[in-house]
Amino acid sequence: MKIKLHWKLTTIFCSVVIVGLFVGYFYLTAHSNSYIENNLEISLRRQLFLGRELLDARLNDQNILTDADILADRVGKELKARVTIILSDGEVIGDTELTKDELRSVENHLDRPEVQEAIKKGFGMSKRFSNTVKKNLLYMAIPFGEGKAAGFIRLAIPLLDIELLETRLQKIIGLALSLVFGLSLIFTFLISLIVSKPLTEMASIAKAMAKGDFSRKPSIYSQDEIGDLAMALSYMSDEIKGKMERIKQESVKLDAVLSSMFEGIMVVGEKGGILLMNPSLRKLFFVDSTPEAKHRWR
Repeated sequence: MKIKLHWKLTTIFCSVVIVGLFVGYFYLTAHSNSYIENNLEISLRRQLFLGRELLDARLNDQNILTDADILADRVGKELKARVTIILSDGEVIGDTELTKDELRSVENHLDRPEVQEAIKKGFGMSKRFSNTVKKNLLYMAIPFGEGKAAGFIRLAIPLLDIELLETRLQKIIGLALSLVFGLSLIFTFLISLIVSKPLTEMASIAKAMAKGDFSRKPSIYSQDEIGDLAMALSYMSDEIKGKMERIKQESVKLDAVLSSMFEGIMVVGEKGGILLMNPSLRKLFFVDSTPEAKHRWR
């Protein structure tokens, strides 16, 4: 089955576009996920330092925090995150997710990775499953208290929120790239049609020339290779037409010369068939000039 040129061009261009969009999708989603996580971590860190300032302002002269659970709830509401207040010995004295009764049964948090890192470096972060609230969380912790640390403030956000945000962004990127693909498909089809149209026209003219019709000329005047090809085709058409006219004129002249000769002339082919006899020879041998008579003399 013959496939038209513009369909071939459309298929090639669309294949290139599809590959480019797939590469772009994976690149954008990977970098967007990293960008989201980095921004969330920066935002959470800022909130954490703001929370520490609030706690430092509520410390009494003995560097002790009173009403820690109420304060944790208030700070968590302001920062819109889970806030946990941990004493320097690891005892949890405030948490936005827990009541006062639940706080009494919470295990010691001194061995938590983010707390241990905060003890060593002044800032700690970890991603893990919380046995207390039964969720995967991103934790950040820093010590609070002037001079000797009175304890640690820890913020946490569910990793599910990050995953949902990443999924939503992936859908937006996917929809945007799908729209780009649709527009690319339309423009590619139109461009390939425009590019292939002059070639189709010249192919039609070449077929007409093969049948002896030299009246058609390509209407292409672009300053590129297609324009050069159109000019060459037009020039070839004129040359062939001119040479055929000259051959016809020579044939007429030859017929006139042979007809005017009194001598009989015969042209014989390679297989012995008679190709040409002038009138004088036909009269001499009483040969009719009809096609049936010519056939008998071959």
